[in-house]
Amino acid sequence: MAWPPRRKTSRTTKREQTQALLGRGVLIVVLLIAAMLLILSRYAPARTDDLRGASADAVAPFWRLLQVPITALSNASDNIGNYFDAVNRVKRLEGREAVYRARRVQFEEAVRENRELRALMGVVEPDRARVGTFAISGASSGVFSSEALIGGGWRHGVRTGQPVRTPQGLIGRTVEVGHNAARVMLVTDISSRIPVRVVRTGLPALVVGANQPLLQVDLTGPTSNQVEIGDRLITSGDGGLFSPGIPVATIVRAEENNTPLARPAALPALTQYVLVEEPWGTNFEAVTEQQEPEASLPMESVPTP
Repeated sequence: MAWPPRRKTSRTTKREQTQALLGRGVLIVVLLIAAMLLILSRYAPARTDDLRGASADAVAPFWRLLQVPITALSNASDNIGNYFDAVNRVKRLEGREAVYRARRVQFEEAVRENRELRALMGVVEPDRARVGTFAISGASSGVFSSEALIGGGWRHGVRTGQPVRTPQGLIGRTVEVGHNAARVMLVTDISSRIPVRVVRTGLPALVVGANQPLLQVDLTGPTSNQVEIGDRLITSGDGGLFSPGIPVATIVRAEENNTPLARPAALPALTQYVLVEEPWGTNFEAVTEQQEPEASLPMESVPTP
């Protein structure tokens, strides 16, 4: 059963009529003010600017009060989001720390076992005798060769065929020695060939220079070695010249049908001093039997960078 509609009294009808009349009046006043402002801005812009500035001054305090709760709510939302992000990051870091802690224990255990096995088997490795530390006088890289000149020669104990390295990695080997200077063939030289080992897999490879900023990696051989971007290459000790474990390069390109390319671990342009060592193996000519050069190697033969 539907209720009959409520009858409107005369008082309610008059109130509604009054409200509608006031609404129309306010709307008319607003439209008149807007029209006056448009006309005033067209014919008297200076007065309009003053009026606009006065209205902005009047509204500014209320706007600032309105912004306080809005800013507080926005900051609270950001703080809550940052808190949950920080919690997630802490959880990830704790997980990584646990993994690294376990790997560290495994690494220390492997080092201890390796040390004990070497002691039981009586493994004896040749010493890595150091000749000296010398400054790089200059370096050049051309179409036919990549060489550097160091400030150490025959009278400092430098001989032909000695490895040259830095704390970052291998630079090359000496190829010509004077009284006070020596010429070094860099790993990027087109005649450079360095036996290496891939740290990740332990398989051998050959780093070949091409007179380019990047080195070529020769993987041909019975092992069918494969490399990935980021693999580190270190000297293997094969050939007896370079001692094992010296960083040589890092793989930066490894495509299926192209020769892998590697970035040298040490760059002469970023190096001030180098370390010259004796050959690591025993199948090289003794350096003490080499004859002293008759003339000094000119220091200015290689331009400085």
